[in-house]
Formats: sequence, structure tokens, C-alpha cells
Amino acid sequence: MWWQIHNLEAKIKHRRTLQTCARCGFYYPKIETSCHHCFEMSDEDVLRNLAQKKYFRVGLGKSMLLGALFILLIMYLF
Repeated sequence: MWWQIHNLEAKIKHRRTLQTCARCGFYYPKIETSCHHCFEMSDEDVLRNLAQKKYFRVGLGKSMLLGALFILLIMYLF
């Protein structure tokens, strides 16, 4: 998997073996004929999953921001 590759040159070489899916935007190997993330899903399911992923990322960002502000407040008080 890509997270086990520690060399930048090897990561770039690995990225060349992948292509982006037009429906879901995820990467899949070029040797496969279709994306294994979304080939069994309808268009509505793909859109719903992408919207849920975007909502999760926004929620995670807000949580991180509130956590950082809380830590700064604690550091300021002590």
C-alpha cells in the first residue's frame, strides 16, 4: 500500500500505476477495467457517499479548530 512506501521516488512511481475514477474521484489501478469503489453503486449512491465524505471532513476540521482554540486558551490561562 502507498502508506508503506517511504521513498518519494517510489511513491511517484506507484502513483503512475493508478488512475482516477470519473464517478467517485478515488484512485484505482490502471490494470483494472473499472473502479472497485463504485462499480456496483448507482449514481445516487455515489453522490450520497461523496456528500457524506465532504460533511465528515468539514466536521473534523471544525473539531480540530475547536480543540486547538481550547488548548490555546488553557495555555494562556496557565
